[in-house]
Amino acid sequence: LISFDEVMRGDTARVGLSTRKIIEILLRTKASSVILAHNHPSGIALPSDSDLTATVTVKNALSHIGVVLLDHIILADGDFVSLAISEKFKDIFID
Repeated sequence: LISFDEVMRGDTARVGLSTRKIIEILLRTKASSVILAHNHPSGIALPSDSDLTATVTVKNALSHIGVVLLDHIILADGDFVSLAISEKFKDIFID
């Protein structure tokens, strides 16, 4: 683990995601890969359509700078979903 950074903070309904800020952190730390994580205060760890869109957007942006998105993990009430190992979402991580 090179770095653990809070990228954005939101409220109980949503948070904006700044791909630019993620890239700035990755360049500063010279990371070659990254795992995104966020929580769902609703208590349900299933990804929303916005979560999936954000994951693909970040993955595509990172590919231009040679950084690999390893996973996007969603946490909620002691439960979690790893998009990279989920049968339903793992295709996002296959090139």
